[in-house]
Amino acid sequence: MKRISALAVGLASAFFIIPSAAPAQDKGAQLPAIMDRYPPAPDPQRVFRLESQSELIERMARESKTGENPLSLKYPFDYPEYPAPSKEEFVVRRWELLTEMVEPPYVCYRRLYFEQINSERYGWDLGLGHPLLSAGVFFWDVAWLPYHAFTEPFRRYECNAGYCLPGDPVPLLLYPPELNLPGALAEAAVIGLGFAIFP
Repeated sequence: MKRISALAVGLASAFFIIPSAAPAQDKGAQLPAIMDRYPPAPDPQRVFRLESQSELIERMARESKTGENPLSLKYPFDYPEYPAPSKEEFVVRRWELLTEMVEPPYVCYRRLYFEQINSERYGWDLGLGHPLLSAGVFFWDVAWLPYHAFTEPFRRYECNAGYCLPGDPVPLLLYPPELNLPGALAEAAVIGLGFAIFP
């Protein structure tokens, strides 16, 4: 059994070694034939020369005609003849200025002290009780007018940037007044003045 396995290993090694040696001899015989098909490598001075694009195109066109470039004989190519640059001076066209009016994507307006955002901007309607609720919100805004007027007193305008567009599905939200010290002092002064006038 051991002799049969040794014989099988020997035949397998001979099968792999003998064919691998034969192509090596064929490669050595074909190497000169392959080298004859390719042109010799150019010298470094030819490869690494510096020239502009116009000089390169002119040289390639010249070598393609004279046959100095070996590839031009195998792959002939007709290089176009570029016209000479014009010697006329560049004349700048002076066009009239064009003005285009562009509508901005936002609108700025004066401050709204009695705006009801849910009903006026987003279209919320609470049915038959809505007029009573709207009147109540109006009188609430009248009572808090000094507070709203003296909250950021130097800001005289508002913009709709940041608001949803009219008709967008916006949930019913509450907008409580923001805490502000000048507004609170103005509201307290008006209430005190009211008690002083109407004891």
